[in-house]
Amino acid sequence: MVDHSDGITFIHSYLVKPTDDEEESPPIGTPVPLSGDLYAILSGVFDKSANECKIEVIFRKSETGDQYNDVRQTLIDILEAPSEPERGEVVHKLALRLLNFTNGVTGPGLLFVIGGVESGHSKIMISRFPADEGIMADDQDGKLTVSFVDKLFMKNRNSYKAVVFHRLSPTSTRRSGTAVDKQVNDTKSPSSRYWIEDFLACELAVTPQAGSERFATALREVYNSTDDLEDKMLLAAAARTLQNFGGQKHTPSELLGLLNLPDEFINAVEKKLGPHAMAETFELNVDYFKSSFRYQSKLLHTGVMITAEVQDYEEVVHEKEVGDETEITTRGRIINSKVQKTRANGAM
Repeated sequence: MVDHSDGITFIHSYLVKPTDDEEESPPIGTPVPLSGDLYAILSGVFDKSANECKIEVIFRKSETGDQYNDVRQTLIDILEAPSEPERGEVVHKLALRLLNFTNGVTGPGLLFVIGGVESGHSKIMISRFPADEGIMADDQDGKLTVSFVDKLFMKNRNSYKAVVFHRLSPTSTRRSGTAVDKQVNDTKSPSSRYWIEDFLACELAVTPQAGSERFATALREVYNSTDDLEDKMLLAAAARTLQNFGGQKHTPSELLGLLNLPDEFINAVEKKLGPHAMAETFELNVDYFKSSFRYQSKLLHTGVMITAEVQDYEEVVHEKEVGDETEITTRGRIINSKVQKTRANGAM
């Protein structure tokens, strides 16, 4: 890119409609002028991307395991195009790729590819706004006129999908970016997955295993660091509730909010994870979570210790308050017995 001053240097748009069985609808595109009402909307999205695009994504490796990625190369070709007509031809390739993943569920959409410079380095945003036909109501001169508009138009300027990549170039090894989906709240939905995983050939930067185990470890450490039994019971109940969010993509901060935990617990978890990890999105895998937050133990003043899996504790262990003591009962087959120098799970 020749101009290294900050700001938008090009915008290309394509209308991408589902292809039906009877008629093909190839993408139709045009450059967008860098002025006017539409430019004002798109430049606002471009400028707000640092605050709104919070889902960290990374380009997938090829099927052979090397670093090459078709979409990444296409974006580099767009940035490096020597002229706007040639840039438009490369954007057309990207629009054709989106067409492959556009159907009756996703519906028609307006694809915008916005390029520019931020802090002296390249920045490219790919965004999609849903489009639709509709009915126009005109109330001029005190009269109402309604008519069907046989044109596709942007449905909502605040409802879109977007992803941003910085510093992509033929010599750069950067493979990560940030995304947002303002059309749905659940990033595991098919509508969101087709955008990140299928069209963009990306995946979440934090794997389900790494994110789930790291989050579970932080909760476990907070659990073990408190001596308040009511706090422990609250955290154990929260861990059991987490299985309801298995397969969903959230940040640790969002998960703690969904669990309605008090601020003191949220702050304690953040101290364990750090602010950056608290804001990283990952797909919660219940099995990986349980592997790091699996057993719950209770020690009585008599020296008896009761241990069971967190998810099943309340079903297999029954507690009854008797005065200032607790009567604990359980039932099952004895499958082993040991004599040890220390408690099975160490001193509590």
